[in-house]
This record gives sequence, structure tokens and C-alpha cells, in this order.
Amino acid sequence: MITCLPASRCLVSACSTPCAEGDARVKGVDILDTLCGIYAERLPDWPVHRASMLDTGLPAASYDLVVVESLHHLPSEVSLPEIDAGVIEIVLLIEPGCHLPPRDPSVLTPNLGIHS
Repeated sequence: MITCLPASRCLVSACSTPCAEGDARVKGVDILDTLCGIYAERLPDWPVHRASMLDTGLPAASYDLVVVESLHHLPSEVSLPEIDAGVIEIVLLIEPGCHLPPRDPSVLTPNLGIHS
């Protein structure tokens, strides 16, 4: 589990539930209304944003930590250029000097560590 430290700005994909300390500001993002609703019910103090991680519409450089845990859930019809665009979108969300620790339970997804 990824921990969002105090005073950090965290974005979690697929509305997963991070462990947050102190006054960490955490926002969930998911493309599915159902998961956004579950996230909002379980964590009413944290905002949720309905969007695709391929194009979130969120401001660039606005997060200290972006947690991406489910790259293998991308639709099989998504082409490599779209995946590249999604990774670029994710990297753009991170404040320079902060981290993106992607994790994925699928053995088919490469383990990438990206630091902005």
C-alpha cells in the first residue's frame, strides 16, 4: 500500500484507497460512475473525479504523488499511442521532483518507476 504523507497532494487511480497520514489531500479518479460512487461513500472527506487516466482534465503539476495500480485494466483495443498519451498525462500531473510509483498485479505489465 502506498502512503500519502502529511501535507502531500495525492491522486489515486481506479479509486483505490491509499493510506493517508495527517492532512494529506487525496483525490480519487476513475472512469466508472459506480467506482466513483463507492469511493465517495467510503471516503466522504476526499474528492473524487470521474475521468479516464488517459485524459483526466486535471491541472498539470498539481500532485506530489500519483498512484497508478491497474495499468492492465486498459481496454485491449487501446493502441500503443493512446497508452503513451496516458503515461504522458500521468507524468504531467506530477509536480516536478515528485514521484509516480506505478504498481500492477499483472505479470504482463512492466514495472516502471518514473520520477519527474
